[in-house]
Amino acid sequence: LPIWLDPELAIEMAETIREALARLDGVNVPALDQNFQQFKASVRETDSAIRAKLTPAHDISLFSYHSAFTRFADHYDLKLEGVLTLNPELSPGARHIAEVQDKLRKGRHPCLLTEPQFNQRWWKSITQDLDVTFSTWDPLATEIKVTADGYNDFQHSIADAVLKCLPEDAQH
Repeated sequence: LPIWLDPELAIEMAETIREALARLDGVNVPALDQNFQQFKASVRETDSAIRAKLTPAHDISLFSYHSAFTRFADHYDLKLEGVLTLNPELSPGARHIAEVQDKLRKGRHPCLLTEPQFNQRWWKSITQDLDVTFSTWDPLATEIKVTADGYNDFQHSIADAVLKCLPEDAQH
């Protein structure tokens, strides 16, 4: 599972990178340390803001195309009630699709979080005649600009995708 979707694990990755860079010759270690501390503080501040922002989403049933979303959902205590495929390279079997369709039927404001790189027609076909909301999130952050705030912007983009699942914001 993509560890960068969990802010605390992202901080651990940044610390590991900082430690490796600090061992190189000619590196400004105090500047490196300051940048890491700023990153850590900004990620934790963003984490807190996102946690508050996602409060109304705790009551809805989320479904994702594959398991990448699990880390984010677990970190923010969201109800990820179904994953369509464990391996996006392979189509899920009929039994698994039937199980997911049953969960979608029983879900509370079910929302399927799709990803831009996968075929939308496939999701539409398995959710036909079901009252399901769709929202798109991008675990690869392809639209996020590379800036000092890029990671936080990425985390907010995922939270915003979840918030589009709320009944008042839903796109069917």
